Amino acid sequence: MQWGKTADEEMDRIIISEVPCMVRLGVEDEERRQPQKVLIDVELEVVLTSACMSDDIRDTVDYGQLVAELQERLEKAEFHLLEALAQEACRVALADPRVQRTKVRVRKYPSSLAGRVNSVAVVLSREYRA
Repeated sequence: MQWGKTADEEMDRIIISEVPCMVRLGVEDEERRQPQKVLIDVELEVVLTSACMSDDIRDTVDYGQLVAELQERLEKAEFHLLEALAQEACRVALADPRVQRTKVRVRKYPSSLAGRVNSVAVVLSREYRA
């Protein structure tokens, strides 16, 4: 039996939810003085047929490695805007050539809006271009 996807089917996905990162983020210097917690959701569009058949980690995206890279890269950097942080998370996700598209959602919990909102989020979708 041959396994495959038809052209009109959606791409396979790996979804990683609520990756915690402590980042220096904010427009004002004061906001960036202390790292603040953000949560990152990453959706990866990738062909998983080989991994499904082989049951071998080498045939898929190692999401443990991806989470470690996300945390390391984002926690070392400093960002003024949530949008810039989300873009960098997309770059990390797309560094694996098997990832064809990614959607990243980054949430922060701004103390300046305490009592008015629970969180603020930015969602970016990007694709690999050779």
